[in-house]
Amino acid sequence: MSRLLEPYGMVLCEGKDDSAVLSAIASSRGINDLVFKEMKGTGNLVARLSQIQASPEFTRGTVRRLLITRDADDSWDAAWQSLRDSTQSVFGISFAEPGDWVQLGENCEIALWVAPGSGRTGMIETLCLEVLREEEPDSFECLDQFADCLLQKHSGTLHEKEKFAILSLIAQEKIPPRQRLSIRRAIKNIPINWKHPIFGELSNLLQQTNPKTP
Repeated sequence: MSRLLEPYGMVLCEGKDDSAVLSAIASSRGINDLVFKEMKGTGNLVARLSQIQASPEFTRGTVRRLLITRDADDSWDAAWQSLRDSTQSVFGISFAEPGDWVQLGENCEIALWVAPGSGRTGMIETLCLEVLREEEPDSFECLDQFADCLLQKHSGTLHEKEKFAILSLIAQEKIPPRQRLSIRRAIKNIPINWKHPIFGELSNLLQQTNPKTP
């Protein structure tokens, strides 16, 4: 029987970077029965959800649990409302809280989650940086000095995605330069403790997304 003919859980992410991080967290905990999809930007969420809803896997009930994620960026409230509105417009169901599983039809449950966590601004990389800052303080001392220098000389600040990208480049010193720009490839080389408690809330949700979880 084909892998995708068996019941499975699906995780819908914003893009490749989010998918790479979530996949790494899941793999570190032995959560292997998940399929990761990308919406390629929050502006494409409604269209992407409509595609998933019309897919053969969804219509025949093979997708048993669907976790839909996005980054909070500058406003958690706005991101959460956008996620709720988009999902309700496609599936016709409402969500009270992040992480709550809502039944859709007979076979599927859906949950929503906004990174880095309830009520917080930021993104999935925020969690990665928090772990690295705790476990690799020396590297962050250099990064913070660089960020302060930019702020003083150019009135510029480093976005968290940029900080994460800089650390990923440094962690890939043995990788050919042109290949270092791939965050998906970098994930394998960045010394992140994916089992860190900081990822706890998200890892629990990923475990719940596995349809084999009771």
